[in-house]
Amino acid sequence: GPTGKAGNRNIVAKGKAGNEVVAKGKAGKVDRSGEGEDRDTNLCQRLREVVDGLKIRKEERSEAANCVNEVVSKLLEHIRGKPNSCFHNIRKIPSGSYYESVKISRPNEFDMMVGLKVERTRLTAVDADGAYYTVQLKRVVGSHPLTQFVVGDILSAPAMLQHLRTLILQASRAITERSVRVQRRRPGSPAVTLLIVEGQQEISLDMVLALEIHSCWPHSTQQGLGIANWLGTKVRTELRRSEFYLVPKDMPQGGSQPPQGTWRVSFSHIEKLLIRNHGREKTCCEVRAPKCCRKPCLKLLKNLVGKLKEGNPQKFSKLCSYHAKTALLHACVKRPRDEEWALQDLDRCFSLLVKDFLEHLHTRCLPHFFIPDYNLFSEQLFEVRHLTALQGLIQSQVDSKFPIFSSK
Repeated sequence: GPTGKAGNRNIVAKGKAGNEVVAKGKAGKVDRSGEGEDRDTNLCQRLREVVDGLKIRKEERSEAANCVNEVVSKLLEHIRGKPNSCFHNIRKIPSGSYYESVKISRPNEFDMMVGLKVERTRLTAVDADGAYYTVQLKRVVGSHPLTQFVVGDILSAPAMLQHLRTLILQASRAITERSVRVQRRRPGSPAVTLLIVEGQQEISLDMVLALEIHSCWPHSTQQGLGIANWLGTKVRTELRRSEFYLVPKDMPQGGSQPPQGTWRVSFSHIEKLLIRNHGREKTCCEVRAPKCCRKPCLKLLKNLVGKLKEGNPQKFSKLCSYHAKTALLHACVKRPRDEEWALQDLDRCFSLLVKDFLEHLHTRCLPHFFIPDYNLFSEQLFEVRHLTALQGLIQSQVDSKFPIFSSK
């Protein structure tokens, strides 16, 4: 599968032959004629200050991450060590904003997938968009570690998630160095949530169960991951050779839900690579190289969305940072050159990103970056009046030059 290195801004994807393909692009000029009249230097400076304020101190971030990694390592070691464990090959798959280096504010929330490699599976789409599936085990000969979770030939998502929860609960009791408590399950959540107490700090950790599938990506992804003009056709081809994941997630309202539950496709490991290795030029954001503002723009949009959700928690309950990340990925495809994201143009770039987000709200269409037919703003997921209300609130922020960023 593809590998991304923290100190390297290239996307490096390793194929079957082990060859490395590096995304490269041609430098180009951005037409900024006439922009001088529109530039608001005060806004640009204020946005920079907001981004700086969102940065987490390196020591604070490192302390929290070390604590989380230590707890997860002990939990997984305990689970793998159980006799005849059906989760014997479970492993940590770092995902989420911390690992994409776009985490904002205090480092008190982490999420990561814990992957379980499952071979010889048959996937059946249960929605028209190709995002949700049932899973069958093929050619089961003798005893298979997961047969205990098979109900009517289908792998039960709720049963597997409950088993993981039980194992984590047992393993957490063996940790004596710090307090680790398993939280009550949130309806519809694919995660087991832990509360870790480290000194005076409480850290929330979502451990998301994920089936690791090593086969061709689902047919619904064929037109997705449209990065050819941004990072190159070769990179896209190599990324599509990597594994993908399935997380236990029920279909939205309106779908015919199988009693065994459904699994939703996840490409969070690919998203991490795209966010961390975002440059068309291989040197983008490296030391002594031009810096872009893709990540700062994402942090600002996440902050904007988060603050609006805080003010309207019920109306925007389904709104999350994933919508901001998806909008940013589409914007990177729309404006693929590094020069279009120059750091000194933060105000212009963020304004364009917000304009894109407003357009997604206006059309009520935010296509999943990997499954283009799966609309993250569909009526099954969001009420139209709530999207309209969000559009109005964001437009008001634009017109007033984002006063929300000045509020605590």
